[in-house]
Amino acid sequence: MLRARIVTLKRHYLNRRHLSVVRWLALKSFFNFTGGNVRLIALKKINNNFALCRDQNGTEMIAYGKGIGFGQFPCEVPLAQIDRTYYNVDEQYLSVLSELPDQLLVICTKIVDYAQGLYDSAVPTNLIFTLGDHLEFAIKRQRENIHVSIPFSYDIQHLYPREYKIGKYGVDLIQKELGVQLPQQEIAGIALHFINNCNIGADDERTELSEKVIKQITRIIEHAFEINIDYSSFNYYRFTCHIRYYVKRIGDQTQFKGNDETLYLHMKQTYPAVYSCMLLIQNYLEQTFQISCSTEEQLYLMIHINRLCTNEDCNR
Repeated sequence: MLRARIVTLKRHYLNRRHLSVVRWLALKSFFNFTGGNVRLIALKKINNNFALCRDQNGTEMIAYGKGIGFGQFPCEVPLAQIDRTYYNVDEQYLSVLSELPDQLLVICTKIVDYAQGLYDSAVPTNLIFTLGDHLEFAIKRQRENIHVSIPFSYDIQHLYPREYKIGKYGVDLIQKELGVQLPQQEIAGIALHFINNCNIGADDERTELSEKVIKQITRIIEHAFEINIDYSSFNYYRFTCHIRYYVKRIGDQTQFKGNDETLYLHMKQTYPAVYSCMLLIQNYLEQTFQISCSTEEQLYLMIHINRLCTNEDCNR
């Protein structure tokens, strides 16, 4: 049984042409122990089915398997109990793993696996977790009958057919496995994650500008809400990703434009402190880029400020 499990995992990984050289060597060594004496050491529980582990080579990774989060740590985990391993995961995503449903993470893994077959270079492992965070929010909105328009759906379909295909696969998979029919424009929402993570060759000048903008916007938020943001948290990382993408859109002259006045007014009336903070940030961005923020960009900025402040326990 153990030998069969090793062979199954070996075939799974050997068919992954996106493996980095380092990970390939680690996995090659991992599968070539004499006598099949393959083992993982579980170091820390993340949740009932995820654990931080160390392989035979001393490399840390995240392992997924039913019930591996139970028991005393550290402990040895039988290979037959492991369904999936995730290498090169940033530490900040450990908290996300503990919050997202296992089934959704498995779905995101399938989406990234599908996407990998369409790319020549490796798709970042961390994309699984940022995509999971995005989809959990999208599924929640759908179940609560809250609709947010995603601009450029038509443009994305024609400008990025590969990423649009990935998005469609993801929406169809969620319908099949969770019974939730996301709106068709969410195809573009998923596609944007791959466009931003797999197609950007960020130049140094834009990167430097993005970091400068992020620092100033962070100061504005901290001053407005009289808080100290945890810069190492995933919530802050998610917020900075939004700002980086915004700076990219500014540079590409492709701001989001839509007609979501209802949600805009809802955010303005429900979260007045967030709206006021957004206006301060908008003023800074307009001075920096000499360009006005579209209403849709203002809306997305309010949503991200609100999410950041909610997790930072701001008193709004």
